[in-house]
Amino acid sequence: MSFTVRTFGGAQVEGPAGPLAGRAAHRRRIALLALLASSRTGSLTREKIVGYLWPESDRPRHNLSVSLSELRRELGEHAFVSTGSEVALNPEVVAADVADFEAALRAGDDARAVELYRGPFLDGFYVDDAPAFEQWMHAERDRLALEYAGALERLAERAEAAGDADEAARRWRQATAHDPCGARVALRLMRALDAAGDRAAALRAFAAHASALREELELEPEPEVAALAARLRASPRPAPPARPDPPVHDGGVEAVVPPSAADPAPAAEARPGTGAAEAEAVPPEPVLPAPPSTRGWARPGLARLAAVPGGLLVAALLAFLLFEPGGTPAPPERIAVLYFQTQDGGRDAEYLAEDLTENLIHQLAQVEGLYVVSPNGVRPYRDRAVPPDSLRRALGVGTLLSATLQPFGDSVRLRVHVVDANSGQELDGTVIRRAMGDRLSLGNDLAAEVADFLRVRLGEEVRLREWTVGTSEPRARDMVARADEMRSRALADARGPDSVAVLTARRSLEIADILLVQAERLDPEWVEPTLRRGWLALDRIEVTDMRRKREWTALAAAHAERALGREPGFPAALELRGTAYWLEADDSAPGRWPQLVGRAEADLRAATAADPSLASAWATLSQVLRFQTDFEEAAFAARRAYHKDAYLRNIDQVLDVLYRSTLALERTEESGRWCALGRRKFPSDWKFVQCELDILSSPATPGPDPRRALRLLRELDRIDPPDKARLAGRPYHPIYRTVRAAVVLARAGREREARDLLARARREAGGDRAMSLFLAYDEAYLRLVLGEREQAFDLLTHYVRHRPELRPYALRDPQFRTLWSDTAGARLSFKQ
Repeated sequence: MSFTVRTFGGAQVEGPAGPLAGRAAHRRRIALLALLASSRTGSLTREKIVGYLWPESDRPRHNLSVSLSELRRELGEHAFVSTGSEVALNPEVVAADVADFEAALRAGDDARAVELYRGPFLDGFYVDDAPAFEQWMHAERDRLALEYAGALERLAERAEAAGDADEAARRWRQATAHDPCGARVALRLMRALDAAGDRAAALRAFAAHASALREELELEPEPEVAALAARLRASPRPAPPARPDPPVHDGGVEAVVPPSAADPAPAAEARPGTGAAEAEAVPPEPVLPAPPSTRGWARPGLARLAAVPGGLLVAALLAFLLFEPGGTPAPPERIAVLYFQTQDGGRDAEYLAEDLTENLIHQLAQVEGLYVVSPNGVRPYRDRAVPPDSLRRALGVGTLLSATLQPFGDSVRLRVHVVDANSGQELDGTVIRRAMGDRLSLGNDLAAEVADFLRVRLGEEVRLREWTVGTSEPRARDMVARADEMRSRALADARGPDSVAVLTARRSLEIADILLVQAERLDPEWVEPTLRRGWLALDRIEVTDMRRKREWTALAAAHAERALGREPGFPAALELRGTAYWLEADDSAPGRWPQLVGRAEADLRAATAADPSLASAWATLSQVLRFQTDFEEAAFAARRAYHKDAYLRNIDQVLDVLYRSTLALERTEESGRWCALGRRKFPSDWKFVQCELDILSSPATPGPDPRRALRLLRELDRIDPPDKARLAGRPYHPIYRTVRAAVVLARAGREREARDLLARARREAGGDRAMSLFLAYDEAYLRLVLGEREQAFDLLTHYVRHRPELRPYALRDPQFRTLWSDTAGARLSFKQ
């Protein structure tokens, strides 16, 4: 082996005579080597390579051939292995640090992996006019950085388990050098240094962490980190002999935690960037007691119960006994919303804070799966500083929510804190600003936003608890968590306006699936990775050519079957299989459609019967029922999805089916509310722009607004451009929205412009048979609005001749009601 591709901390190829130079070291040729070295399958197709490196070239294949020839001249004739359209590096000739890094991780050799990681992947490297490569490089850089951080944490935790405090501290130092702003690693380093007997170094580590946060993010340390530093300062141990902190080798840079002549100063009251008046207005952070020791909580004296009002003494005593050590900590879904405090604003602000508190309690109480203490239950603690552990014992809750309301001119600011009542640690917080207006609507809007914030945050806690129960293998949990992160990033990329990001999304989903395969191997009995692989397969439909839809639905169904083989009747697996059947039905031959839809409905009904909290199963069931023309039950299932989605995990999907199901019933006002809510929550999601255009074009919507329709069409073309929609497997969507805008123009009497848009839609459909068939259905409605009834009927007849399974839907579609009612024989002949 003569050459090594170095990708960590930079980009170069090292050979016997030193780094590669000359024509072979051209940036695109180094990028080509990096792509091949990082390939999970060991090779890449020529089409992929030219797509990454020569997307705009007139002769991309020629450019690739020239680059391979130049590299062979320097690296040797056998540096590459070509099989058909595939190209790979020959590992016997060319090694790669990234391949060795991945191999070390697979072998469980974290120390070797850490040694190989000498800095961020392709740090400082770039290639002009290659956006797809740039997207891929950044995604790989983030993924590999996460792998490196995970390896460091595992090494540190092993050292802690072995009782080697010095080695644990060394590894946590490396982790903080890699992520100086990370609160979790800073906390672990401080604890490790304290355990090693070097409390002064622990305080210096806090100072370095606080300095990095302020300089890079303009933030103060997390309360838990600051609280630990305060405790360390309050009870100093004898300092060990003076010695310099050891240098940390990370990414080729010697990083040393800076020493401090004095203890770090306490965190400032106001965050950087706030004025004096604003700083004075910031409410104090919640009082955070020390975290429980490994021997269990210290039992507080009964004297603490004297602070509890007399009427609650018995309940407080019972809770005191129930939640003491040896009992079970209260789950996070048991919530107490404390009465909101005010700063300035007088009686009006106090009245608003009271209304807002009670409105929020009422909204949360409607959510199935949450237990919320009533206003009467929390009223005795109003205007009193009660420690979290006392409230936990008195109210039996796992989560506390508090807030401070402050008027600012013609607006109000609400600072919200979510605290884990079991540990006293603050989980999260947010600041919400709203313009002053109608007090009732202001209170409702603020309460709704706080409720959504809390539900999402609790969902993260509950999901973490579910994972802990599912497996005892920490590395498997870590793999699933990383796969979830990659999946979330992929879906965000796929739904954004950048068409190139779709290619990155595909790569991210591939990486997520690889991580889940590793989790399956680590714990073959844990069903969660298998289910997640099934959902990833369905996600790929969104970012892959529609011609592969059957492949992905079949793969998802197979994963569901494997899960059911291990846990028969498992509701989540039934939901996955039912969803796969439903998506396959949409692309199936007419003879299979009823069979697949029946299977989908059966699985989804079984899943929701066994576990009514499966909001996404209710949402998919709503779609199945709507296409079977059971519009009322479809709307009922959609509402069930909304109320069952306690943690808003599927809120975008739920809002989508809510607006569609209510629009099918011509409840345009209600449909508009769901559409507007989706737009507010997901402003860049094309679905919640399209929904407004659908409502505008509905026959039940009075007063067409053509100017608004054209603005929505332009906005959709901007956030979901046609080339991006095609890459994402939705080539018909730009055509559909064009026809819907034409319908609004036709309803407004602007016939010529409507026909121009129809001509545009036909050009975009071209000679594609599938898109022309979809267009026939939507054009039929436009023709009906234009008064061309016979053409509308002919187009519908053509459509159902090819999609006979949807004949019943066409007969009940509200937009064709006037066609059937005004043409006496049309309905009968259409049925035949």
